[in-house]
Amino acid sequence: MIGRTCCVCSVLLAAFFCTPSTLAAQAEPLTILTTISERYPRWMPDGERVVFYSDRHGGWELITSGADGANRTRVTETMEDELVPVPSPDGRRLAFVVDDGTQEEIWMLDLADGTRRNLTSDPANDTDPSWSPDGTRIFFVSNRSGNWDVWSQALDGSDLRRHTETDEREALPAVSPDGRWLAFQRTVSPRDADIFVQALDGGTATNVSTDVTWDGWPSWSPDGAWVLFTSNRSGSGQLWEARPDGSEVRQVTEIGGFDVRRGHWSPDGSSVVANFERAQDPSTYVVVLRGAALLTSHGR
Repeated sequence: MIGRTCCVCSVLLAAFFCTPSTLAAQAEPLTILTTISERYPRWMPDGERVVFYSDRHGGWELITSGADGANRTRVTETMEDELVPVPSPDGRRLAFVVDDGTQEEIWMLDLADGTRRNLTSDPANDTDPSWSPDGTRIFFVSNRSGNWDVWSQALDGSDLRRHTETDEREALPAVSPDGRWLAFQRTVSPRDADIFVQALDGGTATNVSTDVTWDGWPSWSPDGAWVLFTSNRSGSGQLWEARPDGSEVRQVTEIGGFDVRRGHWSPDGSSVVANFERAQDPSTYVVVLRGAALLTSHGR
């Protein structure tokens, strides 16, 4: 399976980068959605579209696209940088980061009427938003305590809660589909970050990636049985996953010539949207991986 993955994907990638005017090998197992630097892709809850941020128009703004690369829609257009979009569980809203050059805050956009508002409104920096499964709370990382910790609040700004309190830097919180567990990235040293999981109501955090290399960008499988993350333990950045208790760690991608980062399982567990990056290339590509491009899947 690993050999077949490398072979099939290498052929598709070679064809794509030799003919950059062609948007994306549409056949299985890999679709490249973008040809310039576009980052942090996430599936919309309908499994038919993805959202990411792009500098294609000069500044960072939010874009949605069909999973085949068609029907691109420019969601935001302001003078500020808009980053890290995360759709609400019902797909009606986006939480995202607004960076005005001096401060980062979490904002929310209603996709139906285009209204937007600042959710955090704090003198500190707030970033890395994610939603509770019921859509009633926003989780984020903030340095309002002096350290970068995970916090959450209700959408109206009430009921502020601090979920981590360490000397290390936490980032990228993600709540399990059943709402019981919180996964996040913790930087232990400049070259060592790990994925931790702790009960949402508190308790000791478990290191589920347990490696001296860099592990980051956690997200959950649709059934909540696995935590997907990026790791360079194999020599390049690839997608791996682990059980929430750290009992199993297994590789999900092995794509030659590229780092695979920021993976996110589709709602049906059959595909992953991610970023491709490679040395000496300033672009970050949004790709959809499925079938032979994955060493495992969670299709229902």
